[in-house]
Amino acid sequence: MVTSFDSMVNKLISIGLILFQALCLNAAEQSIKVGPAKKKMRLHLVDSVSASTAKKMNLDDVPLQGTPLFTSDDIVAYDRSSHSFTLTNEALEKVCRIDVPMWGRPFVVSVDDRRVYLGVFWSILSSYIWDGISITRPWEQGQNLEIGLTLWPPREVKQDPRNDPEILEVMRSRFTESTSSDKKVCLYLLESTLTAYDLDSVSITNLVLEAQPLFTSDDVIRYGTNSHSFLLTEEAYRRVRAVHVPVEGKPFVVVAGDRRVYFGAFWSPVSSHVWRGITIMDPWETEPIVLQILPQSPLTNDLRNDPEILRIMEARNKAIQNGK
Repeated sequence: MVTSFDSMVNKLISIGLILFQALCLNAAEQSIKVGPAKKKMRLHLVDSVSASTAKKMNLDDVPLQGTPLFTSDDIVAYDRSSHSFTLTNEALEKVCRIDVPMWGRPFVVSVDDRRVYLGVFWSILSSYIWDGISITRPWEQGQNLEIGLTLWPPREVKQDPRNDPEILEVMRSRFTESTSSDKKVCLYLLESTLTAYDLDSVSITNLVLEAQPLFTSDDVIRYGTNSHSFLLTEEAYRRVRAVHVPVEGKPFVVVAGDRRVYFGAFWSPVSSHVWRGITIMDPWETEPIVLQILPQSPLTNDLRNDPEILRIMEARNKAIQNGK
């Protein structure tokens, strides 16, 4: 009996020691200092007051909607020289849905909890003049936005809030960490039998793509950033030639990373149909030739110049300036 009792005590002591060690380990992990959280740029719509009223208020007192319209996490490309930027499709759809009156829809840009500046979304149809920072409300999917500064009456600005050091550091950090070297540009065909003419009535996010891309930036030998012409590997070129292209076009979607940028269509050179979108002519030559992504009419917003696409091509040493 003594031996059994001693054995039970020893087991209890062992279990207690294990639990004690686990508690000590957990306490040690909790005591490790966590590094500072990465800062974010946020854009909040102003709540309940007009742009002119908000402009007269102290920036910290302007009422904001609880959830930001978008943050720096939703920005996939940013040009600090022009303050133009590209949003994810989801974020851009939210921006396109906001109501913008003729006198503007005010917003506040902040870095974490620090408010930096007031601006307005502006309608291109407005005849009013806004003295300050504005973003023209986008009208179409894939459109790049620009944070403009209009001073009325014209005057010299001493300090441009768009160049706030923390904002620029947030954007620099975001795109330094999220380099384009591990991203790809992919061209997908659609699973459905939609024609090119059906694309104008369907959101690009709702298009069902084939499981595998027809080709990617890995298959591109070189890409002309001015002419948007490109040369494929022999294997990728054979896949393109194998695509059946009807006279009403064979739609495709171009994706950068996981973001759908624009749609277009392979087009038959013998087709008498007219389509105003972006096309790639169906090649007939057996040997690889330079293909070109061409708009069939002037583009108000040329999505072929998407900053992320060009950055990916440059990061992969595919891009050349002289076209072909």
